[in-house]
Amino acid sequence: MTRMGGTPRSRRVAAVMGGAVGSALMGVVAFSHGTDMAVGASAGAILGAMLGYGVEAGSVSPVTLFAVLFALVGAAIGPGFDDYVGIAAIFGACFGGLIGLVFFGIRRGRRPDSRARG
Repeated sequence: MTRMGGTPRSRRVAAVMGGAVGSALMGVVAFSHGTDMAVGASAGAILGAMLGYGVEAGSVSPVTLFAVLFALVGAAIGPGFDDYVGIAAIFGACFGGLIGLVFFGIRRGRRPDSRARG
């Protein structure tokens, strides 16, 4: 059985902060595309909280987190460049994944803790 990373408090803080960042980014995406900001913000809060908690717990790679956040930034600025189909989000995800890979490297799954066995 694998142990989760971080403390319970750090996982809660990561979920709250991820929810705040995701809510802001998805709210901006909804605003830039001319749709309901409340729906975008609530969806972003759920997405950000899940990603933040997952990265802190060790079940989600930081590369994935960076790719999603940069894709949201690309989706938010896309309509400013007459990109309403999401091409900027694809480039943002690729760039964010590369940034996450450079900063954090490839992170493999956690190994079982040998001390946890009876």
